[in-house]
Amino acid sequence: MMSSTQEPIFFDMETMGLYPTREKILTINLRYREENIIFKEWEKGEKGIIEQFYEFTTNSLIRKNAKFIGFNILEFDVEFLLERLHYQDYDKSEIDKRWERFARHLAYIDMRQLLGDSWGTFADWRSALTGVKSHSSGDMIPIFYGKGEFTKIEEYVNDELEGMEKMYNAIKKETYYQELQKLRDKTFR
Repeated sequence: MMSSTQEPIFFDMETMGLYPTREKILTINLRYREENIIFKEWEKGEKGIIEQFYEFTTNSLIRKNAKFIGFNILEFDVEFLLERLHYQDYDKSEIDKRWERFARHLAYIDMRQLLGDSWGTFADWRSALTGVKSHSSGDMIPIFYGKGEFTKIEEYVNDELEGMEKMYNAIKKETYYQELQKLRDKTFR
């Protein structure tokens, strides 16, 4: 739920696989004020894109006035990011600062949880809520990466970020979401 003063920032990551102990982050993706921002491992390295994201979140207006919105971000993206901190050449205090920021100081809305947790994939929900089908599957990202087809990754990411925004806008129109918003406003005013 968001108050009227909070801005949505759509958040997603692409990785080489599902296991942060052995596979790296390829992109950290944001959609903010209708603009897509993609931090790319092939340009800056994995630590470099983690730092770019950390710097983006350094802005106090971002931390206080934004909600990071995505699909399955609490069970995958945020956990993956936190685990990957340990595979960079950070000292313990640097890891702690980034962990504190990413885990405690950013606010998240996970659309997967709003929609019933394990009741469908992003592609399923996107199609159901917006009528738009995904152009390709995230399973192709490691293949594109291995072939150096970075433009295809960027096209996929841009499509997914725009789809996320459309999904969230559709969810906000649903009666249950509006009722939850009223309850939150009543409870926390």
